[in-house]
Amino acid sequence: LQTINCLLSSGEVPKLFAQQELDGLATQLREQSSEESFDGDLHDYFAYRTKCLLHIVIIMNTDKSDFSFQLLTNPALYKQCTVIWRDEWSKESLQMLPSQLLQSSGADSDEVTNSMPPFFGSAPEQVPRKYVSFVETYAQIFL
Repeated sequence: LQTINCLLSSGEVPKLFAQQELDGLATQLREQSSEESFDGDLHDYFAYRTKCLLHIVIIMNTDKSDFSFQLLTNPALYKQCTVIWRDEWSKESLQMLPSQLLQSSGADSDEVTNSMPPFFGSAPEQVPRKYVSFVETYAQIFL
């Protein structure tokens, strides 16, 4: 997360590129920055373009004990990002996920369809990882 925090806050990750790689990009960056009439040096332009064009998706479990610590030590995660909190799963997701997970565990589709208890679709909405673990445990025990 620290690397992503650096990228979000400054537009670069220190020592990610070797000097030779940066030299190879310099000509192209110089041309693009002059076309856009960018006011600044090539390093600033590179960071600006990175921040504009890079899109990052991070999925974090809010139930983990270190979740708050991770946010505190990586402030760009909440200062530079749009946070989408998923409080609940749709009924369709709750019903579809067990079928897909059970089929991927090696069971044939008829066995999966016939063995799926009705409570999978009506299970309380849980943290995604816990719900997936629940379905996987079911597969290990009963299939």
